[in-house]
Amino acid sequence: MTERDITKITDYPLIQKLAQALWQSEDYGHGVAIMVGAGFSRSAATTQDINKKMPIWANLAKKIAEELGEEEHTDALRLAQMYQDYFGKQTLYDLLKNEIDDEIWQPAELYQQLLTLPWTEVLTTNWDTLLERAARDIHEPIYDIVNKQEDLACCHSPRIVKLHGTINLSSDLIFTQEDYRHYPKKYGIFVNFVRQVFVENELCLIGFSGDDPNFLQWIGWVRDNLQSNARRIYLVGALNLSSAKRKYLESLNVAPIDLFELVADIDNRDLKHKTAIELFLTQLSNLEVKKVWDWLPKQFDEIIKLYSRNQGEIKIDEALSALRKDRESYPEWIICPNPLRVYVEMQINKFWFFIPDIFKQQVNIRNQLLYELVWRYGIIFNFNINKNIRTILLEICEPDVNSGLSVKQHLEIALYLLKCTRFIKEDSDQQEIIDKTARILRENSRYWSEGLVELYYHQILVARDKLNYPLMEELVNTIQGVDPIWKLRKAFILSEIACYEESIGLIDEAYTELVLGYRNNRNSIFILSRLAWAHMLKSITDRVQHKHKTLIFSGSKYSQQNCNPYDIIDYLEAKLSESIKYKKQPTYVESFDSGKIIENSPTLKFNSVIEIPPAILFDNICNIVGLSIQWPNLIYIKKILIDMVNLVETNYWMKFFLLIKISDNSEFEQLEKIYNRITIAQLTYDEVDKIVKCCSEAVEYWKNKIIKEYGNNNKIEYLINYLSNFIKILARFQLRLSSEEAKKYYRLALDLYKNNWPFYMIFENSISDLLNYSLQSIPTKQHHELLTEALQFPINNKLLNPIIQHPGKRKADNQLDYAINELIKYINYSSRINLKIVDRILPLINNKFLYENEEKQLILNLYGKNPDYQDLLHHNNIFCPDFFLKIPPRKNIEQVYSLIIDMVFTVPPSDDLDFLEKLLIILLWQKKELKPDIKIIIEYFDYFTGWEYDEQQNKEKMLISVSEFVNLKKKIKLECIGCILYYLVQYFPKEYLNKDNFEKFYSFYIENNGFLEKYYTIRTFVPFVLNNSQLDKEVIDIIKMGLRSKNELVVCDAAKAILEWGNKLSDRIVIRPLINKLINHVESVKLVGIVNILPVINEMLNQGWLTNDDINILIENLPEIYNECDYRYITDNNTIEISLFPTIRARCVKLARDILKRSNQLNLDLQDILEEAKNDALPEVRFAETDEFYEQANPLKHINLLGHIH
Repeated sequence: MTERDITKITDYPLIQKLAQALWQSEDYGHGVAIMVGAGFSRSAATTQDINKKMPIWANLAKKIAEELGEEEHTDALRLAQMYQDYFGKQTLYDLLKNEIDDEIWQPAELYQQLLTLPWTEVLTTNWDTLLERAARDIHEPIYDIVNKQEDLACCHSPRIVKLHGTINLSSDLIFTQEDYRHYPKKYGIFVNFVRQVFVENELCLIGFSGDDPNFLQWIGWVRDNLQSNARRIYLVGALNLSSAKRKYLESLNVAPIDLFELVADIDNRDLKHKTAIELFLTQLSNLEVKKVWDWLPKQFDEIIKLYSRNQGEIKIDEALSALRKDRESYPEWIICPNPLRVYVEMQINKFWFFIPDIFKQQVNIRNQLLYELVWRYGIIFNFNINKNIRTILLEICEPDVNSGLSVKQHLEIALYLLKCTRFIKEDSDQQEIIDKTARILRENSRYWSEGLVELYYHQILVARDKLNYPLMEELVNTIQGVDPIWKLRKAFILSEIACYEESIGLIDEAYTELVLGYRNNRNSIFILSRLAWAHMLKSITDRVQHKHKTLIFSGSKYSQQNCNPYDIIDYLEAKLSESIKYKKQPTYVESFDSGKIIENSPTLKFNSVIEIPPAILFDNICNIVGLSIQWPNLIYIKKILIDMVNLVETNYWMKFFLLIKISDNSEFEQLEKIYNRITIAQLTYDEVDKIVKCCSEAVEYWKNKIIKEYGNNNKIEYLINYLSNFIKILARFQLRLSSEEAKKYYRLALDLYKNNWPFYMIFENSISDLLNYSLQSIPTKQHHELLTEALQFPINNKLLNPIIQHPGKRKADNQLDYAINELIKYINYSSRINLKIVDRILPLINNKFLYENEEKQLILNLYGKNPDYQDLLHHNNIFCPDFFLKIPPRKNIEQVYSLIIDMVFTVPPSDDLDFLEKLLIILLWQKKELKPDIKIIIEYFDYFTGWEYDEQQNKEKMLISVSEFVNLKKKIKLECIGCILYYLVQYFPKEYLNKDNFEKFYSFYIENNGFLEKYYTIRTFVPFVLNNSQLDKEVIDIIKMGLRSKNELVVCDAAKAILEWGNKLSDRIVIRPLINKLINHVESVKLVGIVNILPVINEMLNQGWLTNDDINILIENLPEIYNECDYRYITDNNTIEISLFPTIRARCVKLARDILKRSNQLNLDLQDILEEAKNDALPEVRFAETDEFYEQANPLKHINLLGHIH
């Protein structure tokens, strides 16, 4: 048989059986082990001496017989025993070592062929190290080496097991009769191991002859010890067996695979055996049975290659058959593996390239081709198909016996079309698809019951896309499918509506069901891929429940079969990173709700590359496997979601939809960052209405759910979290609402907070935001409409305290009168005073809102008839000058002043933050009655100008790194000290405004300039320069440097220093260069610093400081600044500079208004600013002209000036 066709030999069926067990061990329940003999080494080893051959038993026996003078035909084991008995054991060992000469031999290609096959174990009786050395270059599989019995305990399969020892490593080599006789006792662990291998696996013997002593010894042992328990043993080689010998071997349970007829023509014995082994190993590799998870859609590609080579047109029937074979061989992964989705995408592109005229095909063929296309689109999540294709698919999704498709295939097309509707424009075409496909799936559910469940699930997802929680809750129990994945999907939806206990129960059920299913069907990718996700989800929920025995998830367990969930997640993360890095634009606008993809193509076009945006991929993965982000500890998933939000640029509903999934309050700052003031201003009114409506309905849903579940501590925290997040978003969108709408939400915030729910800071903060931002969208002149409700708000131990700072004019109102009287009644000097009540009443006093009798009663309740102010302070443990100075007693007010001064100025100055706070509060009043003795003022001034930060003293309570903490604390203290010094200097008599004190403050300013970034630092120089004109140049230089700063607060300080200086001058010629600097800043349209320069210029305008030329420059450049700060078209809106644009525009409006008031002529450009501002998206601009914008205050507890520092 010179052609060497191994399939033609007599024993080829045995090779096939051996190959089946080797490659399909999962199916057969056992694998194949191999035992390698000396004949393999002789055939496969090489050395530089081409004439030298690795010795086998016959060679060794001949050598020993010659030295002993015995006949060659004497039994080899007996010869070895005789040699050892005569010359000694060491001499025999040396003989074997010299004859084998292990170091000179190298493993050749045959070793690679042998060891890359999936043997369960590799046993060898050889003493050389060729197998071990060859294994070092094999990376799949990886072999552990067992040189001695003890190694078995720590080595894992597959192993190379040296049963007879190793040259240069083992002290004993098995060779003699006595070695074999004592082997079972001396090497009992090896014997037991071999017994287990022979029982559990079929065995292939290679490199042995039928007369090989090792072969005969081990086969005899098998016959004597295992009898019928051993599996089949295959003896492979160019054996040239006689009929009798074959019969004998078969009686020993040995199936000979005699390859002699393949190589009979080769006269070189060694080459004969080598060639036989090569042919055998090659055929074993060729007979590899492709694993079901090694699926590739290659049939269609092969058709394409065939016709591309022949330059012919593809035969449609052949192409269709190839496409069908690819689909039918798909292993049913729940999520198609990442590389295969890419492969399918490429196949779709080739489909359109090689079959462009699909719509010209005969109807049945066209339908079948389209079905194949739909199936591929589905597994890669491509739901953005051309409108023309959708139209044709809609025509053929109705079941028809003459269509060429089965009923189920029609229904699958209908389902695919239905899924597409989540990603297309909401119009009559979309509704037609929804109505028709839903009807088809319902009417034909008897043919495909899963299709009906898919319909219900789709409806739930659409409700989820619109955050329609009530509808989700109503429909969730329609998810009742046979496939265990439906339990995971139902659990997913339940987690979205915070039904966590029910969700966890379903995940446990699905996992148990899939584990049992996989035990009975180990080859099912359908089951395994679902089990992998169920396993992962159960491990997550076990941790959430803090179970004592938590299920551990290892993705690598599922990697070989391409079922590892982390492979999918890692791929998604990589795609996101790549897209963010290269700023890739999505091929279509990403979104989940209707009206998200605008498709205006009038003709049929096909993209050469299908690009599935990460958000669409993420959405489909979560929906299909039931992966909910609502579970805690999913930090890596939430990071992916945040990256996706940053990638989506224009679809604000999608940003909102993705971010609302992050119910964890610690991550909510991401939503605040993305939905900042500028972003909200950029949204269309439709987008704003949609998000506000959604949030409003969601707030109502979660509020009702909290009321229903009140008392269930396990649930209430989650529910409060959901509710608070929607309130926070609703609060931020108040800026875009009308005043009437904003009033409605202000009242909603009050009503929500009246519920007697447990305290949660996230809820307090969200209500606070809603109160504040709704007030901002209401002109201050309308705030009085909310006054009664704010005053009636219950006084309780919680933090929130709604305060109306602009009560307007008092009108007759019985409810209001009652609310004010009730608050006054709550104040009682004999008990601890509730500062919340005081805070609510103070704006009424400031605005002279109280009636005289109300004010008298308030004072009486505060102080009593014979007040002890010292006791009052200590009793309430407060320091609040507003309390005394804005609601002063009717008599002995001097005692109040004296008491306040004593509380601060009688102690030595220090940098303790509490002391700095009290001192600053007193100084802020700038009342002469609160002015301490000049000696104290100078003492404090000297202390603070000479103050140095003590790092060691301030390292306690560190929550951040040492350097960060030191810088933060130093900066906070310096900002306070800078303000204190400013106010202290205002009290200086002229004699103290001298050069010496100027230099003290100047040194303080220079030494700490890097930290002094807040108000009042540069302005502190003004009293000195007013008293000493020789300081003019020095102070002007300081102010100019401040105006050049890139820090807005420093620019503000410098600009206000000019204003304060000018206010005290009768002739402002000395500051004229500085006024010119401000005007030039406007003329250059330089936006840095302009936000704080404009109000200063405005004040100068109103005081008549500006020349006509100054005003003309303002008139000319103000519109340009206003338009330069138009935030409607800005993309990068998370910078500090951009965040100031609304304030700049508002201040442009105020300045334009005041210029027009002073002018006799109408200026259309400035008038345009005023008209446009009235319709601005943000209230600070809308209300700028009338000065009715409410500057945000904190309605939470009474917060001292520096409370945030501690």
